[in-house]
Amino acid sequence: MSIVERNDEIDTPAASDDVPRHVDELQYESNEGPCLDAIREHAVFQTDDLRAERRWPNFSTRATRETGVRSVLSFRLFVEQDTLGALNLYSKRTSAFDADSRRIGEVFAAHAAVALEGARERDRAKALEDDLRGSQQQARRYARQAQFAVALQRSILSDLPDGGPLELAARYVLLGRRPRSAATGTTCSPSRAAPRRSSSAISPAMTSTRRCGWHRREAFSARSRSTVTSLRAACCVG
Repeated sequence: MSIVERNDEIDTPAASDDVPRHVDELQYESNEGPCLDAIREHAVFQTDDLRAERRWPNFSTRATRETGVRSVLSFRLFVEQDTLGALNLYSKRTSAFDADSRRIGEVFAAHAAVALEGARERDRAKALEDDLRGSQQQARRYARQAQFAVALQRSILSDLPDGGPLELAARYVLLGRRPRSAATGTTCSPSRAAPRRSSSAISPAMTSTRRCGWHRREAFSARSRSTVTSLRAACCVG
């Protein structure tokens, strides 16, 4: 049995023994023969003696010399207008196939074509199912990543409002556009800007308070780094 693949190449996936497979290969190599004509011209092709055959001289010479095949009967395999391949019958006797052989072969070819098309439909359905399963897995992976991102933001900012990752990202982009101080380059709010103090007005208590605030910021940064590390590990596991 010769099958037309998706790339229009012709192959023999099944044969009763090595002789039909070799005869098919000779047709593919010489690009001529009853099998190829049955596929291309949508008809049944028969020869009673390859030694006297003039339609496929190269194939006929090699087939009789290398395999001893003399008679050939090839049927087109098709469903509606789609040609799937060809069913080939070979014999080492001359005039091995008669009218009954041709009628029976046509019935076998029809059943083989239906079975082949059913197998291809099953393969297409399986491929579609695999693609759908892969898309669902990708969607779940994106959802887990979004959850990790929200968890990371909530671990850093306790007053984080409810919302999706994109909404939260947009919120902090807007907050990051607050005006900066021309003198120091730091972000500040005009309504909360405090008057500058001279260095002589800073008391030891204020210096201690600043040190405590610095330690709190360092501790907060350490906690944030630890949270990021944990969430990264969780993302890798997921």
